[in-house]
Amino acid sequence: MTTRNIRFKEYVEQQKQKVGEHKEKRHRTLANETLDMVITRFLEYRTDVEKVAEVTVRGNKSKISLLLGDLLPKNKALTDVTLSQFLAYLEKNDGIENTLNKVKEFYQQETELGHNTIAGLINLCNPFFNRYLELPVKVKTMGKKATYKKRAKVSEIDQLLHHIDQKYRLKIQLTDDEKKKQLFRMKWAFERIIITTEKYTWARSIEICNITKQDIIEMRKTNTLRLRSRKRDKNPEVYQTPYVPDEYIKEWDIYERYRPVNQDTEKAIIRPDGTEMNTRSIRRVFQINREDLGLGDHLTSHNVRRSMHTLARSVINNKKIAQLQLGDISSKIADTHYNIPDPELIQYEMKRLYETGNLPGETPTPLEHENMEKRGDMAYA
Repeated sequence: MTTRNIRFKEYVEQQKQKVGEHKEKRHRTLANETLDMVITRFLEYRTDVEKVAEVTVRGNKSKISLLLGDLLPKNKALTDVTLSQFLAYLEKNDGIENTLNKVKEFYQQETELGHNTIAGLINLCNPFFNRYLELPVKVKTMGKKATYKKRAKVSEIDQLLHHIDQKYRLKIQLTDDEKKKQLFRMKWAFERIIITTEKYTWARSIEICNITKQDIIEMRKTNTLRLRSRKRDKNPEVYQTPYVPDEYIKEWDIYERYRPVNQDTEKAIIRPDGTEMNTRSIRRVFQINREDLGLGDHLTSHNVRRSMHTLARSVINNKKIAQLQLGDISSKIADTHYNIPDPELIQYEMKRLYETGNLPGETPTPLEHENMEKRGDMAYA
């Protein structure tokens, strides 16, 4: 046995001892904390140690709370039971792993929860019980099913924008209160900029939330908008800055006129009440306005993004431009196989895309484009 081999074995033993001490310390720290506090610590672990995106961790909170709540003894809440009591209860009944497998069967056979909802719950079992609590528990994960929605048309997106114009123009005209008028103008500008940002940039919801004031200053100079997300940041820089047409820059002229004042944030788009928005704010804007018009649930932020990409791949001549705008491609493929189109070609093809507005063979639908003169300034509505 060589000296290096001996040193390696000693190193392995030291690491095992460190892991054991860490596990014992964590369990000792968490044992007497209530489950709601343990969940808080788990979410911090997901963010700080596993580097999971903040928007994902926010979704994890409701899921893990629901899952653990279903496993609790009858008439008990997360705030009533400590971690040690909870684990002892599971072990006493049928063992932790068996209980988790049974709750999975229960969700599938006895509830109306959808497949992807159940998958979201079950797929948190291993991160929580195995990786965080370091218990010898392994639950078979579930793959999510692809969802199929019909394509959102440019004309439908423009219907949403037209509806927003009409809705707030009427509200402004029906009130004499100047404060209410100004609030309606801010809501009008906020809802328009959310939908036009999705229409012209194909951004993910988190990317819309992350746009900064400086990004807008640069956009006015370059006709490209810097977008930030964990996926997009892995790609070459050109994939992080999709082209935007002059029409979109005009929308920013409108929004900035009514944007609430908030010196504490660098975020470019904020709610009418002056607070920073989140992805839920974006989903809500789409939901309210499509329901007002009786349009289908395919008009979501994510589906608009994908639908614009589908349209572009069918209408414009260069498929790489569509992929570049979407910003959803591995950096390896981009570096190896993709020649970046000239900015002039990108601008030409994207203008042609928005002028077309329909897939080949579709019944043409007149777009609801309205210039500033025709739409009018809401200051005078």
